Amino acid sequence: MRRALILLAAFVLVAAVCTSDATAYGNPHAFGPGDCRGCHITDPARAVISGGKLRMTAPVLQLCARCHRGISENYSHPVEIVPAAAVVPPDMPLSWNGKLTCATCHDIHASPTNSSGGKSNFLRRALSGRAFCDVCHRSDPLAAAGSHKTDIEIAHMGQYIEESPGIGIDAVSTECLSCHDGSRAGHVDANLGAGTWKHSGDGREPPHPIGVNYDMVQARRRDMTPKSMLPKALKLINGMVGCGTCHDPYSRMPYKLSMDRSELCTACHNK
Repeated sequence: MRRALILLAAFVLVAAVCTSDATAYGNPHAFGPGDCRGCHITDPARAVISGGKLRMTAPVLQLCARCHRGISENYSHPVEIVPAAAVVPPDMPLSWNGKLTCATCHDIHASPTNSSGGKSNFLRRALSGRAFCDVCHRSDPLAAAGSHKTDIEIAHMGQYIEESPGIGIDAVSTECLSCHDGSRAGHVDANLGAGTWKHSGDGREPPHPIGVNYDMVQARRRDMTPKSMLPKALKLINGMVGCGTCHDPYSRMPYKLSMDRSELCTACHNK
């Protein structure tokens, strides 16, 4: 009981200190001492101490989703799963039953900014993009069959053709091209213009445009499904068609498609 009281007092003190420092940066996670009970069991008589930390009042995903309502709809990494092919280091904590949670990659009590003054996204390591993914997902030639690395080697030996330099593509597509297009890997221009992705395969599938505004295309083409009627699986980023519209890096379907291949094309092109 005494240990629980000491830990609780220390937790509240740290929370207070972090709050005063983070507020200056407009930290959305600037929780005050009175906010602890919103996520943690703070009653010493009931608190279950595990590894020197107070237990949560609910699963982490459920707690995060109170504010981050689109977690499952924005290409978020799967959670509540036991990692199979990934190698998760000790500083990326799993839940008590060995499952990934939002807190595996994010520390909500960390600084909202990194050493350069930019947004840290509360990541547990000062990395981003591919470098952060590689912490757990090693670029190993022996990667398990069905992994994202294996799938892109099989499915995406294509090429991106830039056609409209003045119109930038969305951030998701930019991130995809940093790996998928061998001519740009590792040094993709953040202002890469709109163009087409030439898929691999038997050549029957024509190149598909990315970086185009769906509303503008649909307004001049009667065979396009209105945006409001598109399946939820097809996501437009800032109203634009991109790699992430037809593909989802966490999909279990062949070629990481967002939906079944037999329905994918006709979801937008209805004639």
